[in-house]
Amino acid sequence: MTITLHPIADKNSRAVIDEATARLANLRGITTDDTRAQLHLYASLALELRIRVAGATAALHSHDVSWAEIANLLGITERDAVARFAEPEQVRPRRRSQSQRR
Repeated sequence: MTITLHPIADKNSRAVIDEATARLANLRGITTDDTRAQLHLYASLALELRIRVAGATAALHSHDVSWAEIANLLGITERDAVARFAEPEQVRPRRRSQSQRR
């Protein structure tokens, strides 16, 4: 399955985040009335998403999906995708151009 959409924040993603925030607050026994609690909940969800994005990125790349396609799915440049997610042994030094060699 090929997905060519860039990430978007819309009413659907907001609804999912609202539901996840409320559910996590319930599970942790805290309310969402306090801004500090909201920040804690958002940060917790963001951390979990970062972990999952890194895992999905590694899985795709291990199945020979190019960094260009991964970058497109993430809505970032290929260079940023490699910098954020590539294992050090996967990063190849770029050849310097003639002007850079001088």
